[in-house]
Amino acid sequence: MSDTGPTATNDLSSTPSHWGFWATTGLGVAVLIAFLVIQSLVGLPFSIAMMAENPGMPTAELARMLNANAEYIAAALIATGTFGTLLVVACAWLRRGVGVRDYLAITAPGGRMLALWLAAIIVFVALLEAMTVLLGREGPEFVVDLYANVRFPFLLALGTVIGAPLFEEVFFRGFLHAGWSRSRLGVAGTVLLTSLLWALMHIQYGIYEIAQIFALGVVLGVARVQSGSLAVPLAMHALVNLIAHIQAMYMVSG
Repeated sequence: MSDTGPTATNDLSSTPSHWGFWATTGLGVAVLIAFLVIQSLVGLPFSIAMMAENPGMPTAELARMLNANAEYIAAALIATGTFGTLLVVACAWLRRGVGVRDYLAITAPGGRMLALWLAAIIVFVALLEAMTVLLGREGPEFVVDLYANVRFPFLLALGTVIGAPLFEEVFFRGFLHAGWSRSRLGVAGTVLLTSLLWALMHIQYGIYEIAQIFALGVVLGVARVQSGSLAVPLAMHALVNLIAHIQAMYMVSG
């Protein structure tokens, strides 16, 4: 695969060992296709079981029931978090001349920096929540249905707090960031583009929630740039999802 892409305009362009813009984009598309295939394979036995119980069920209703099935969501998140992450790591490994850890910025951050960013994301999430309350908006209905019918909260927490953040951060703030930030797109453009793509990936939400996810993505991207470590946005993302998981469990239990 060609490593040519838009000419970089910053110092990062002096590193020839990373995939270029178009190679990163092509591999990224392949990863997303694999991501969808993994989800489909995980959903297949659940779909067969649902159709067996409800013969003649319309496709739209089947999709709605599948997305409201907590066991399927947990299994899909764990599977994509595992195999999707391994695929991204393989894409980085294929580019000779730089180790996977360096390519994806898998380094240990300073404790003080990590603590500051974790505190910052808690404040940011609190502000988003306050805005939601002031606007009189309620949480997405499908999330309420999902948590109201969960039978194995631990598995859902595992997928939500570990599986989803692991794949998404390694892919967006790791692999895509490494390749695109060294192109004409630059660091700022890469943070914005990866945040937009990450937000659009959550099509199950409404426009308001997607806008919040985009804003959250920008914060995670800035944390990745400022810290120089993928571990920082990964920890922040996991913390956000843990808060959301606890909040959702509290809502349905009350």
